[in-house]
Amino acid sequence: MTFKTLKVCFPLSVGVANIAEHLSIMRHRPRYQTTQPGGLGFAEMASFVLSARRV
Repeated sequence: MTFKTLKVCFPLSVGVANIAEHLSIMRHRPRYQTTQPGGLGFAEMASFVLSARRV
């Protein structure tokens, strides 16, 4: 599977706050970035997704 294929299959990507220090060297950056690092960032993203589903 190529990156282009992955981009088509997964057009949305999320990085937790820790990724900020690596953005300058990344060729492909996440579309969204959480404000919290690590597991808290994952929980932030999950909460957002779940709240959007309830509407």
